[in-house]
This record gives sequence, C-alpha cells and structure tokens, in this order.
Amino acid sequence: MAFPCCPAFPDPSINAFKETHTFLQLISEHGTNAVVECWRHNGTGKLVAAKIYNRETTKGKSNAEGGRQYAHLFLESNPDLPNPQKCYWELTVLAREIPPHPSIVAFLDYYHALPSVECGRHTLREVLCLEVCDLGPLHDGPLLDAFYEYNMPIPELLLWHLIQGLVDGLAWISATGYAHLDLYHNVLLKWDSEEGNLVPNVKIADFDCARHDDTDGWSLRTWDVWDAGEIFVGLVIMDPGRMARDMVLLQFEKFEGERPGIYSQELRDTVKELVSVAKDYGKTALAFKEQITTIVEKKRAELELTSDERMVLSELKQRTMLI
Repeated sequence: MAFPCCPAFPDPSINAFKETHTFLQLISEHGTNAVVECWRHNGTGKLVAAKIYNRETTKGKSNAEGGRQYAHLFLESNPDLPNPQKCYWELTVLAREIPPHPSIVAFLDYYHALPSVECGRHTLREVLCLEVCDLGPLHDGPLLDAFYEYNMPIPELLLWHLIQGLVDGLAWISATGYAHLDLYHNVLLKWDSEEGNLVPNVKIADFDCARHDDTDGWSLRTWDVWDAGEIFVGLVIMDPGRMARDMVLLQFEKFEGERPGIYSQELRDTVKELVSVAKDYGKTALAFKEQITTIVEKKRAELELTSDERMVLSELKQRTMLI
C-alpha cells in the first residue's frame, strides 16, 4: 500500500500547540517511536493525549516473539520508515479510513513542524492529539494491579463488559477491511465520567502498524482476535506476561484445573475460543460480535458486582480518573 508523503489535512504548527497547551505528565513511551503525554488546553481545560513523534527514524520491530508471523508486518518491510510518515499513516487511518467508534481512541487534532521545533524535553516534529485513556493499558495496567493487590479475581461481569467492548471495536475495524496487527499492548481503558459508574470502557489505540487486509480466507484480522484472547487469558489467570502461542491454551487449562469454579463455563469457553481462532483458521471479530453480544446481555441480567468488588473499583477510580 502506498504511503502518503504528506497528509492532505489542515496543518497547524507545533508553535500553535505549544502556545495553547500545558504539559501535565508522561503517559507512556513507545520505545524509539514516540512518547505519549497528557497536556491541558489552556482555554477549554480539556485534557488530550499528545502522541509525539520526536525522532527522525524508527527501526522496524522484531516479530519473532511468540512466532508472531504477521505482527509489525508493515514496519518489518519498511525498517527505516521516517517517523513523519508513520505519523501520517496513523493520522490517515484514524481520521479517514476507520470511522469513529466508542471502542476506538478518538482522534482530536494534529500539529506538524518542518523543520523541527525544540520544546523542552523533545525535538517536536509531529503531534497527534487523542483522547485521554486515564486507566492505562488493559493487559497489565492499574485495573489488574488493583485486584491482584487484594488477591481477588477480576469480576466476571467486568470481564464480559471488556470482552464485548474489545470485540465490538475489532469488528468495526475489520468491517473497514483493516487489521490492527499491534493489539496486545494497545488496548486502553477509560473511566466513564458518570458518577457511580465503576465499569471502565475499552479503547483501541496506536494504529501506525494497521494494514489493509485484502487476503482471501484466513486473514490478518484473525491475528487481532488471537491477541484479544491472549489479553483475556492474562486477565483471568492474573498474569499479563506474553507467552509463546503454543503455551497460552496450556496455561489457561492449567488455571482451570487448579482454580475451578471462579468463572462460568461460558466465560472460559469464550476466552478459549478467542485464543483458538488463529490455530483453527477461525473467525474474525465480525463473526464473534453477535455471539458475544447475546451472552453479555444475559450475563448483565444474572451478575452484579459484590460490595468488595465495588470498593476496589471505587478506590481505583478515585485514584486514577483524570477527567
């Protein structure tokens, strides 16, 4: 697929970003690729997650981990792709190719500088302004830490809500013909601002590895479903570390044998099916969506959070909510 040499978007300067926003805190560092920081708009007070591409080039990432044949496919074939072009690609995907969806991080604005502009910690070149996801990553963030600290499993009702949110988002991406291809570390959580709502929402982020999937039969989009399954295996067994693909199901089955009855058979079967999908040349997220929606509607009528679970989530929300 051709890479745009420059975007046909409004092109406000980095100076405008510096003059209208105030830095608050670092959110994450994307290796040698970019940093994500929380900034506040001086006029409106609105928080934004500024993804700052601040280096000239980024070497392609290895896809050897876990035998991930297709992960980072585009970067592997373009190892010296300049960061501005990565930024343009993510900008193109978020602003044009994939329409907004509640489970996809919202694109807010774009700032551009050629030549680069010095700004404190960075040599600024490209800034994507995205919505802030204040609860951090799903696979190993504060949510997992909070329940681990209290030696409590993550509530099944919450797991169903998160599974549905992630599958809905992947189905939306899949319907546009795209595969994310870098899902595992890029599923974030955001608190609902409604008082008393203790269930965070899924937000899929970081689309600079996304690729249009025009394959027939078993597709690249199947790998996104596998990554979703691996994320939820880690949440269920309370161990977010990545595993070789042939070990994921073995670890899950070991957990089932050692701790039976913690979760319903429907949840266990759903997680196993998500993980098995790549091995069995199975479904994309589009095929899972209706199945999971039906189960979640049923589970919401059957399950509710216990007082201890509500206490953990309430404390976590008070401590981490930014908006």
